[in-house]
Amino acid sequence: MENQLEVLMAMLAAYAFFAFALAAFMIVVYWKIFTKAGKPGWAALIPIYNIVVLLEILKMPLWWLAMFFVPCLNLVAAIMNYVWSRYYSTWYRILTTIGIWRCYLST
Repeated sequence: MENQLEVLMAMLAAYAFFAFALAAFMIVVYWKIFTKAGKPGWAALIPIYNIVVLLEILKMPLWWLAMFFVPCLNLVAAIMNYVWSRYYSTWYRILTTIGIWRCYLST
């Protein structure tokens, strides 16, 4: 029983480390995207506001924010985000899509 608890705690610690590392990576990615688009970088730190700023950068309607909270529609929103950002560089498209997928994974 004690050995199982140690394994569970190790798995929980590994998951927490991975989640923290992913969150830190996404903050850096969003910060760079926002500053390159002329928006304040601190917006990457505020959970829902960062999606609003991302929608403003891509000139997408604000009602798309609701799509990010519906389980299957957020995948559609991620794909449409990639398609609508065709006027930007490839790295920008990839990083914003990763950002949307991070929102999907964290829900």
